[in-house]
Amino acid sequence: MGCALGFLLHGLQRFSAWQVVGIDVSSFAVYFARRRFDLDVRCGTLAELAFDDDAFDFIVQKDLLEHVPDPRAHLDETVRILKPGGHVWIVTPNGDADIGTMRQIAGQIQDESTLPCLDQGHVSFFRMEHLLRLFDEAGLDCVRARNVDFQRGVRALGILPLKKKSYVTAPRGNPREERCAARDDSAGNDTLDYETVYNRIRTATGRSHQPFRASPAYFYIRQLSKTLNSLPARFRYGCDFDFLLRKR
Repeated sequence: MGCALGFLLHGLQRFSAWQVVGIDVSSFAVYFARRRFDLDVRCGTLAELAFDDDAFDFIVQKDLLEHVPDPRAHLDETVRILKPGGHVWIVTPNGDADIGTMRQIAGQIQDESTLPCLDQGHVSFFRMEHLLRLFDEAGLDCVRARNVDFQRGVRALGILPLKKKSYVTAPRGNPREERCAARDDSAGNDTLDYETVYNRIRTATGRSHQPFRASPAYFYIRQLSKTLNSLPARFRYGCDFDFLLRKR
């Protein structure tokens, strides 16, 4: 769910015996995944696509739950299409780390006419206890819980200083009205050529994704690195929460 351009889905298809299906709300992402990897990817939200009950053995939701407008309804729909005993892998940001980054940046801005803003499109900011309650009420048992990327997490939480980096600001006042006005001004000027953008992305990824990076060996090295950079659930210092869940 939220498969974007399909790279992870393609990896699962190549190195497993699974029959894979992806969904994404971006029509271009769906176009790219189908065109580049010949994947079964559908465009729309989970509710709109209305899969059959008990349709899937395993569901991946990486960096998705924080974007959906109604996490509880989304999880209920996830459980509906998951087979009894099936698993869900969910990765979602530590809400305290998300907010902590913005709080620290706010203290560094000298220009009083601007405010920091998060540009990831996150709608919800979860703590561990919030997520565990949501999972339990949806009918999911937690098999494993970890805090991932504690190196970035301790900086985001203010335990160590933030690294120097660019960040996004917005003018004080009513940025919603300004955004709506900009959107209205640009209405009717959508000139996105999917094939042109597809070729640009394919060229760029072709340069950066060398054969070794597409190999199983690279995958296992990355997994080892992430494991070494994770903490047990009782420590809340990670940048992201990582859960493996099972349907009752």
